[in-house]
Amino acid sequence: LLDLNMPVLDGREMLSALQLMQPRPAFPIFVFTTSTEDFERRECLQRGATGFIPKPTSLRSYIDILNTHLVDYLAYGTTRSSA
Repeated sequence: LLDLNMPVLDGREMLSALQLMQPRPAFPIFVFTTSTEDFERRECLQRGATGFIPKPTSLRSYIDILNTHLVDYLAYGTTRSSA
């Protein structure tokens, strides 16, 4: 999980740094953020994020959302937020 608005090195910068790594990391990278802006979702996916997950308001919602994204990724190699 990668927070979009981290101090020092924000999520966008971290995604860009990960893209430069050779070989590229073989693990999924989910951006977890308070943002619901579509342009930010698109930017993160273009920079290599596997999925974009807006922060939910409850722990149960968080678990449900994360399970959905991980199941989609493991089963299909993609997530609903990358469509």
